[in-house]
Order: sequence, then structure tokens, then C-alpha cells
Amino acid sequence: MFTLSNLKKRELPHAHILIWLNTDYKNPSSEDIDKFVSAELPNVNTDPEGYQLIEQHMIHGPCGVDRPTNSCMKNGECSKTSARQFCCSSSVDKDGYIYIIYQRSNKNSRCILNGDIRLDNRYVVPYNLELTKKKKGSHQR
Repeated sequence: MFTLSNLKKRELPHAHILIWLNTDYKNPSSEDIDKFVSAELPNVNTDPEGYQLIEQHMIHGPCGVDRPTNSCMKNGECSKTSARQFCCSSSVDKDGYIYIIYQRSNKNSRCILNGDIRLDNRYVVPYNLELTKKKKGSHQR
């Protein structure tokens, strides 16, 4: 059985999608998006488990100038378009359903060290913390 994680590791086709099934979210606000998805490192002091899970499973990088031989590099650029830009709030593109730009704050000093390379919120793959923790629990059985 292939999980999304296995597909990503093997660079097989997969999708990162956010589907709104409730009609209350026809035009989701920044707050609506942030209730379900985050692209920021959790606070290690208030949620050490969440921080550890995101550090282990939801960080892309290093790549680019820091690691030009990474498997994501194609023609000298990251094929996953990392690192994303810092953004003060989440938003939806002009059509309202094609592409979500997630909040990535640069106001905190949270980062993960990969060797001597600092990876901050720009390198966090969007995630739902509740589902990430639930998936962790299912692997421990």
C-alpha cells in the first residue's frame, strides 16, 4: 500500500489538495484556512510533540544553493518551488479555489537546523496538525 509519504519519497504523482465540503466555506477567509492548515513551525515550548512531528515529516530542504545535489533540484532550481516567501496571512488566489498561499511568519525565531543550515517557516510543507498527530498514533500500534 502506498501512502502520500511513500509517493512523495519515490517522486511519484500525488497531489496536495484542500477541499471545502461545507458550503459555509465557499469563499474561505484567512482565518478559515488557518483553522485547518498551517505552514509554520509549532512552538516547541507549548507543543513539543507537534514541533517534533513537523520537524521530522513536513520540512522541505535544504536545497538550492545550500544543497544543489538534492533530488528535488532540476536545472539548478528546486522543482518543488521551495523556499516559499514569508507571508503575513493566508489567502486564496483570485479564482478562489485554485491555489492557496499560506501564512508563513518571519516574526518568530523558530527554525530547524539541518547540519549548519537554518530552515525556517519558508521550508515548512503545509500540514494539518491534528491529522499529523493522528497519523503518528496509527503508526505506533
